Amino acid sequence: MRSKGSLAITPSLPARGLLVSVYRRKLKRHDEVAVPYGSRPATCPVRALVAALAAASRTSGPLFVRIYRHGRQGRR
Repeated sequence: MRSKGSLAITPSLPARGLLVSVYRRKLKRHDEVAVPYGSRPATCPVRALVAALAAASRTSGPLFVRIYRHGRQGRR
């Protein structure tokens, strides 16, 4: 299944949430989308993403990366 666009993370977090760049393949352009902090820390998408990226020691690059069948990560 092919996705309609791809997400990229930025190394800095704005005070009011996360700013992500979404590539829209049909339009052939990047759009920036703001993801606000959630009202509850347990269900906040920004806090969950920051925690997951910290656990993976990642600060920039694509949010979703291709993983081949033998566990190797790859890029186009």
